[in-house]
Amino acid sequence: MAGEIQKKQSFEERMLERIRDSIGELMTDDELKKIIERGMNTVFFDPTDVKDGYSIRQEPALIEKILKDLLKDQVQREVMEYLKDNKALVTQTIEKIIKLGMGAALMDAITWQFQNDLNNFQTNLMNTIQTR
Repeated sequence: MAGEIQKKQSFEERMLERIRDSIGELMTDDELKKIIERGMNTVFFDPTDVKDGYSIRQEPALIEKILKDLLKDQVQREVMEYLKDNKALVTQTIEKIIKLGMGAALMDAITWQFQNDLNNFQTNLMNTIQTR
């Protein structure tokens, strides 16, 4: 019919049609649909094992890679907007971290100094005992 509007096919529908044309009558539409669905789940949602020399490392699923690329700019904009809208909270948090970090660094320096002095005292004491 010349005046009919054709519905746009989804990726899955196009794949189903293409495979159906190739395979013909070997399997039912339901069987074919299950195979395609299983394959798409595997391709998009399962992590991939990649041989890296003598070891095997796992890469994220394809959907993770695609979403990461697609959403990177948007997430960055949202974070910048949040930081701009919450300057007081961000500044307070940064100051808290610096104070805690400085306190920890100061404690580490004091501990190192005491350990150094104690080690020197121990060495001097051992030398004194051995020479008598």
